[in-house]
Amino acid sequence: MLEDLFEIVEKSLKDYKWDLFFQKRKTLYADSKNLQIDKLKKAEDIGFSVRVEKKGRVGFSYGTVFSEKDIKTVIDKALANAEISDEKSLYLSTPYKVEKIEYYDTFAVEQLSEREKVYIAIDIEEKAYQQDERIKTVRVASFQETVIEKGILNSEGVFINEKGSIYSSNIAVLAKDKNDSQIAWNTTSSRFLGELNIEDMVQEAVNNAVSLLGAKPIKTQKIPVLFPPYAMTEILYQFFSMFSGENLVKGKTVFKDLGNKSLFPEDLTIVDDGRLHKGIGSFTYDDEGVPTKETVIIGEGKFQNFLHSLYTAKKTGEETTGNSKRDFKNLPEVGITNFFIKNTDKDTKEYLKDKTYFKVIELIGLHTADTITGDFSVGATGVLFVKGEPVQSVKEVTLAGNFVNLLKDIVFIGNDLRFYGAIGSPSVFVKELMIAGI
Repeated sequence: MLEDLFEIVEKSLKDYKWDLFFQKRKTLYADSKNLQIDKLKKAEDIGFSVRVEKKGRVGFSYGTVFSEKDIKTVIDKALANAEISDEKSLYLSTPYKVEKIEYYDTFAVEQLSEREKVYIAIDIEEKAYQQDERIKTVRVASFQETVIEKGILNSEGVFINEKGSIYSSNIAVLAKDKNDSQIAWNTTSSRFLGELNIEDMVQEAVNNAVSLLGAKPIKTQKIPVLFPPYAMTEILYQFFSMFSGENLVKGKTVFKDLGNKSLFPEDLTIVDDGRLHKGIGSFTYDDEGVPTKETVIIGEGKFQNFLHSLYTAKKTGEETTGNSKRDFKNLPEVGITNFFIKNTDKDTKEYLKDKTYFKVIELIGLHTADTITGDFSVGATGVLFVKGEPVQSVKEVTLAGNFVNLLKDIVFIGNDLRFYGAIGSPSVFVKELMIAGI
């Protein structure tokens, strides 16, 4: 099918500048309730898109049917759309030969039965109940297998076909004690089923829920704050767009004025690495056929690079970083591969043993943050520590600050890097933030 698609497009558009993107995504999802499979979903999404430049304008169309007639209809629509398009240039990758990386779990995908895989959801739920008797309800215990195949072909001679597998699980638990109840969630993922770290995921969720029992507000104050890996990854996810070449093109990021200024701690290194070993976002090429690589965003105390697609690189006069992302229904845009803060060699437990601080467990309403200025004011739950000992579970407080200033005020980065999907961080300790309580 894929070879026929490539051949038809190549012949039909031989007089034009063009590219073709093919994508096939299969998912298997299961959710457990009361130690039984409650939901079971299987889906397959497959399609292709064509971009073509005609008379200096770019047209786009996509389809999901692979007969010769329907493929040619999509091509004709792309050509017709070029007549009315505002997009004036089609930027294409040229062929690059690089070492291929492919994380595809042949055994799990092709040899394990669906039953063996979906019953992992039940195992997750069971483990949560076994961890602590105060866990009274498991609201979510899910497992998902995702198998991806993509193909890229263009008029410059690019011909790429890649596949990969991703396994993920989620959990949300409710802890109860006396008249109080608290909820906590967690997630884990891996390119190979056998490396899915379910034990740590469950334990962390249970510990967080139990540690919040008896929570109440604390007095308004400025206090040092610990962001464990799961909390810091939420912040990175929310503010990623500040590092995007698309926001640079639009003038909607404060980092456009911060290049080559020594503003950040020397040991803070934020990278996007599309070739990270077994990374969730690791592929040989991005979705325009550009080889992926490691890009240092912040390092040696300075902001160093934005992340770029071919389009944003051309518009800003910078180099593409292999960060083009798309599905077959949409045009390419800048996205992350594996986006994370690098470890240091410092032991987190040793550093915290005598510190007074607020440990964040959950951030509430982070989606309301201003991703242009970096300002945020969000609800938070957590635990107050005094001289290294937990003294009060905390809820109904507001954590306020600014993302850029938060990065500037980091005084400690641990050695406990964890990934949650394609985003990761070690523990991060910030000098102080304002917590509004009572």
